[in-house]
Amino acid sequence: MMKKLAAGFRVVTFFLNNIALKYKLLMFFVCVLFFFIFTISYFTYSKSSEFVKAETSENNLLQLAATAKNIEYTLKNYNRVLNSLYIDNPFIKLLSDGQHAYDNPIDFYKAKMNIYDHIYTMLLPYDYNPKFKIYLINSTLEPDQDIFFSQEQLTSNDWFEEYPIEIRNSLKWSKAYKQNVRGVESYWISSYMPIRDSNDGSILAIVRLEFKIESLFEILERMTVKGKSKFILANSEGVILYSSEQELVTGNANEFEYLRSALNGNNGYYQTDLPASNNTVFYHKNEGTGWTLINIVSFDEIVSKTGYIRNYTALIAALSLVLALIITILYVRIVTKRIQILSAAMVRVGKGDFEITTGISGSDEIGQMNHVFLRMVMRTKNLIAQVHETEKEKYLLELKALQEQIKPHLLYNTLSAVHSMAHGIEAHEISKAIFHLTDFYKLTLSKGMDIIPIANELRHTNNYIEIIKIRFNEKYQFVQQIDPEIYDFRTPKLILQPFVENAIFHGFDCVLDREPVIELKAEKTNDVIVFSISDNGKGMDQGKIAEIYGDRSEGYAIKNIDSRLQLYYGFPYGVTIVSKPDSGTVVTVKIPLLI
Repeated sequence: MMKKLAAGFRVVTFFLNNIALKYKLLMFFVCVLFFFIFTISYFTYSKSSEFVKAETSENNLLQLAATAKNIEYTLKNYNRVLNSLYIDNPFIKLLSDGQHAYDNPIDFYKAKMNIYDHIYTMLLPYDYNPKFKIYLINSTLEPDQDIFFSQEQLTSNDWFEEYPIEIRNSLKWSKAYKQNVRGVESYWISSYMPIRDSNDGSILAIVRLEFKIESLFEILERMTVKGKSKFILANSEGVILYSSEQELVTGNANEFEYLRSALNGNNGYYQTDLPASNNTVFYHKNEGTGWTLINIVSFDEIVSKTGYIRNYTALIAALSLVLALIITILYVRIVTKRIQILSAAMVRVGKGDFEITTGISGSDEIGQMNHVFLRMVMRTKNLIAQVHETEKEKYLLELKALQEQIKPHLLYNTLSAVHSMAHGIEAHEISKAIFHLTDFYKLTLSKGMDIIPIANELRHTNNYIEIIKIRFNEKYQFVQQIDPEIYDFRTPKLILQPFVENAIFHGFDCVLDREPVIELKAEKTNDVIVFSISDNGKGMDQGKIAEIYGDRSEGYAIKNIDSRLQLYYGFPYGVTIVSKPDSGTVVTVKIPLLI
């Protein structure tokens, strides 16, 4: 797993290392913007959805409570109709005495019609007129099959069995039952109340008011989405009086696990995965009747109300991302434009074009990079020119050195022959001088090598000193202080003898009141070898020193030696001269410690 991750990381790194900077910045900003916009949009939508869901749930609960109140109000009104008959003396008189209580049939008929008018007037305000029936217990009146019915018709109904004798002195609502009216089957509910004789308390009649349960929910059903919400009305015993799914009517709600919490509570809502996933059960218990009204709402219906929030949030997020992307592209273009110019200039410099201008301004990091780059280009240009001049000068010096070597080579061969002849005739002084001169030129040639051991360079200088002693008959005193440890280190050849020669012929070219002394020192200091050639001659001023440094005459002049050392080793190696008029001169030659 780790190897796969490492391989994937290498692929991503390789990809990022081979695309332009502006695309890297663009990818980075897009990822950051997308992350923040998506995060903000997600949390905004989540919080908004939670708020809408909570508000929708509360509204559903309030709507359910209002419906339960409406049902309670309707039932109370129906009860009021029944109660009004219970205390209606003309009605009770009509039931107890019948037609015998009236002097003539016309008064009896008027009394009966007054009962009709009273009942229908009280039921008239309701959108759905319930059925009203009076079952006669005595025989004082004849059933008319309109409002008045016989006792036999009462006891022959199945629902009468559910009306216990012991509570027949009070109002009671029945269970739901199916009834076919004009070819349409529907569920009905009835309320019963006994009408008693005011004298002996005997039951004169049982008044029955029945209505279709669906009439209580018609408005509410129209307000809900079909298939997404259903209602259940259960009495205090859990018997289902009404359900949007008619097959549940007359069943017991306690048999359904997901309804038990609603039957045991007063009002509220909870989530359940029964009978289908993602449902919310809203419930409200009516204190007057003990009935519980339940509304089962699909979670999709609640979520659908947050759809506009989701769509609106997605639209705002998309527009924000597009706007942010446009701003990012413009910003990246502004930032990377100067970098691209600088990169193109670097490519041109890499191809050898040093005549460039970028036109980049500003004091930010890119502006500073541009300033440093232009300075670097200028310095590189100058260094290349300097190297070119140095190489040219080196070539001329090497050519000049070669020309100088041609002369000593012929002279060396000639002197070797003269030395043999002088030695043959026993001319010892001549032989000695010629020996030193021959060795001098031999070391000058050094088999064409320019870097030689320090021991050979000192030997070359000593040969010259011996020749000067013979020529001037020991006129000059030579003093040497040489560190033996430096003999095996190497040095460019011909860097000491010219300064000894210069001291003899320029430092003592006038009569002095002191003995001419020339001192040669060589020592090792850290990683530097220092040669010092000093004399007690006439000295010179600074102007003369500057003239010596500029000397371009034949021979290995001071300028020639200094240039060679600078060419080989660079700063701080080379030649320095310290001198004052009538105080002598000190020439210092520094080279690195090299084997």
